[in-house]
Amino acid sequence: MSAFIIYSPGNIYRQSIMQNDLMVKQAEDIKEFTMAFIRRMEEN
Repeated sequence: MSAFIIYSPGNIYRQSIMQNDLMVKQAEDIKEFTMAFIRRMEEN
């Protein structure tokens, strides 16, 4: 059974919002990691 993705404007919009949310989350994770790394470097 094959899966069909229906590319309606609403579906594309919803996908772009989900992708944007994922990128924002990844950026926040990278920022937290970077700040923790800098704090650790300052302690040493």
